[in-house]
Amino acid sequence: MPATPYCAHPQSLEHLIDLLDRQCIAHTPVNATDNPHASNQEVAVLVLPDDTTASLYPQLLADFPNQGFWPTLAHPQDPQNPWYPWVDGDLVEPSTHLIFSNLRDFYRTAGVDYFTRPTATNPQLLADPESLTDDEWLEEEFWNGLEFPPPTPDVTAAFFDSLSPIPHHTAAAHPPTPEEPTALLITPTHRPADVPAAVGWLGACNYDFAGHHISAVLRSWEDRFGAILTSLDSQDMTLTIPPLALTDDERTLLTLEHYFFCRSLIDDATTFGHQSAALATSDAQQWVFHWE
Repeated sequence: MPATPYCAHPQSLEHLIDLLDRQCIAHTPVNATDNPHASNQEVAVLVLPDDTTASLYPQLLADFPNQGFWPTLAHPQDPQNPWYPWVDGDLVEPSTHLIFSNLRDFYRTAGVDYFTRPTATNPQLLADPESLTDDEWLEEEFWNGLEFPPPTPDVTAAFFDSLSPIPHHTAAAHPPTPEEPTALLITPTHRPADVPAAVGWLGACNYDFAGHHISAVLRSWEDRFGAILTSLDSQDMTLTIPPLALTDDERTLLTLEHYFFCRSLIDDATTFGHQSAALATSDAQQWVFHWE
């Protein structure tokens, strides 16, 4: 299995600041909380784009196994405020210590409405849809209108079995080089997946997901699909993906996983079928997520 980026012993934030100072690269500390009594507030640095940073991104990528400074492209939603949310106190305390490995519990909660929809709790309704109550009919119409597969016991069992850490990738992902100077969120970390937890990211808070929930999923995707976090802002996230050889059934299960992770992927304009088809390409690609 191709290795994803990993650093066994990340160096300190102080070492990162010294590295940037020696290269005369301006930087701003990222505080994971605006609580003045919290410990270890500074968790990363933000480097705004200029001519001196052009070589910094590939340098940090190449040195990551030794230094542990992961550079995440920080595309601001508002170009007039490139510091948001990193320097505006819109983060919470780091929660790396809360990252868990059992995704089954996470997805049972995140996908509870799908796994408990009427035809899931009573599979006989699939064969006799006329017995649905008005409320059950409306709920089933929602799922069917978005082309979701029926939640049969086989589908549910296959979904949770698919979370086992079995790799699906045979090549490594390569983060793209930005076409123009881009702000960098640089975080000392063991692996890219841990960045949301390390900085106290709140981009998915409207769905009750904290940084450690996001990082738990990203760890699993690193292990199973070679997915690497490459871009992060206040509500958006991009992962770089190596070529994947997925069967139709595997794409169906992965599409379910993406939806439970980020509900805005599938709506009236983008059905389950469309989202699943987008995963069919064998070329290297990106997974892009946006939380409302």
